[in-house]
Amino acid sequence: MRPLVLVVEDDKLIYEVISLTLKQVGFEVLGAPSAEQILHDITHQRHSNVVGLITDVHLNGAMDGFALAHAVRRHDPSLAVLVISARPYPDAHDRLPPGTCFLWKPFSPQSLIDVFKTSITM
Repeated sequence: MRPLVLVVEDDKLIYEVISLTLKQVGFEVLGAPSAEQILHDITHQRHSNVVGLITDVHLNGAMDGFALAHAVRRHDPSLAVLVISARPYPDAHDRLPPGTCFLWKPFSPQSLIDVFKTSITM
């Protein structure tokens, strides 16, 4: 069973780039329409092979990517968490829990791999 990365991204093109990039380096990818769905999956341990989460800041639903990162870290500090956004957040690192990475869009597939793999080893 390959390691699973959960992805919350509402832009289909960006989701596809993330998904294809991660699959090329050996991950399985599962997308979700909202932070609430991902959080439910994580807290109810619906997938035993989850190693990380990639989430956009702006999401459908009541929870944004910053709040999702905090909730996931509280539930399972071992999961890699990468938050992405096209909007500038000069205070992004202050708004994220320790050990969480932030990446501005647009990013190259290699940047995504480098940052995400770094977050796994944190």
